[in-house]
Amino acid sequence: MKIIGIIAEYNPFHNGHAYLVRKAREISGADAVVAVMSGDFVQRGMPAVFDKYTRTAMALAGGCDLVLELPTAAAASSAQRFAEGSVAVLNEIGVADELWFGSEFGKMDMFRLLAPVLSTEPEEYRSLLRKWLAAGFSFPRAREEALIGYFKDKGTPRMGEEIREFLSMPNNILGLEYCIALEKTASAVVPRTIQRLGAGFNDSIFKQENGYNSASAIRCQIFEKNGPELLEDSVPPRVYNILREACRSSAPVRGDDFSAMLRYQLLREDSGNIFRHSGVTEVKGSGKEAPESRTFSQYLDVTEDLALRIRNHLSRYRSFSQFAELLSAKNYPVTQMNRALLHILLNIREDDLNRALHPEYVHLLGFSEKGREVLREIKTGETGRICPVAKISSLPPELTRADVFASNLYESVRSVKSGQDFIHEFRRQVIRV
Repeated sequence: MKIIGIIAEYNPFHNGHAYLVRKAREISGADAVVAVMSGDFVQRGMPAVFDKYTRTAMALAGGCDLVLELPTAAAASSAQRFAEGSVAVLNEIGVADELWFGSEFGKMDMFRLLAPVLSTEPEEYRSLLRKWLAAGFSFPRAREEALIGYFKDKGTPRMGEEIREFLSMPNNILGLEYCIALEKTASAVVPRTIQRLGAGFNDSIFKQENGYNSASAIRCQIFEKNGPELLEDSVPPRVYNILREACRSSAPVRGDDFSAMLRYQLLREDSGNIFRHSGVTEVKGSGKEAPESRTFSQYLDVTEDLALRIRNHLSRYRSFSQFAELLSAKNYPVTQMNRALLHILLNIREDDLNRALHPEYVHLLGFSEKGREVLREIKTGETGRICPVAKISSLPPELTRADVFASNLYESVRSVKSGQDFIHEFRRQVIRV
């Protein structure tokens, strides 16, 4: 049985995703497609527009056979960690022969050239990287310049221009991170790519006559409440039925829906400083010392410098999105600020990331009849494989804490917005088609 993997957010699933699933299956001759999908929060540091079970149903309707959850700490992280966490899931289930991804480049040549260098980091490359970082360049730009310098005398005269052009495109960069993660883990999974169709990754302009709108453009239409009818040509027919029902009955979720929750968490973490700044050393009348100040830097991706920026700007907090914009600067892109604030909100720390990158369980979100065969192959295959789990309530709490809390927090917002009853993560059912 030939099985291929795809890594995705499906936020939401659209025609471009369906094209990748269909073409990858066709070219590879695969019997089944396994999707490793972000849960309720995504790489931009934002909540997904619809919950992970709705998006799982979309993925299955769009041609996937098995949907597995990427842990939250990796899903809402940098491209490198997103890739490492996703590849770790594919490695642990042990049945994927190939990993397929869409890219602007559409060929494996440049991926095969750059990934071995970036996974092993030879001294010549590291020396160049240190040089450009010391010059004040951001890490992505320093890496680009270091690669151009490394290959200066090793390729064609246009090699530098080709590398620069390649690294200017977001799907190429993410695909490269997949290849690096596969190289670092000496994975048996073979990377494959096809050229993506339609709008750019970050293109938020919706074109009704264009059947290949980006997920960003589709989300904008959903949030503007222009009616799901406008989206009918941008998603596969079976997916459209799910999306239309989701728009009607389950209110779409956005980052600012968590503004009050985030403000509470920021104030709670900063509570000790309220006393310290006012010169108070004990709580009046209690004989107790004022609370110790806790630092925001205990959370993933929050440096001491950023922690200080958060504290200094906290009085100007208005909303999740406004505060991320306020904190952003040359070395602090808005997306990075979104992720840092989300990690504070979700109580995600370094140990949660380590568990996500070295998973001890894999959460099963949904499967088709063909996906059931994949599950059997995982169970009956080599020892050491991790078999996906449907009921995570049976697992030790320390393994599931971060993901269960994230899902329940998301569901709290979704249920209030939609006027529906709250459903605890432990009571959710696997999607079967």
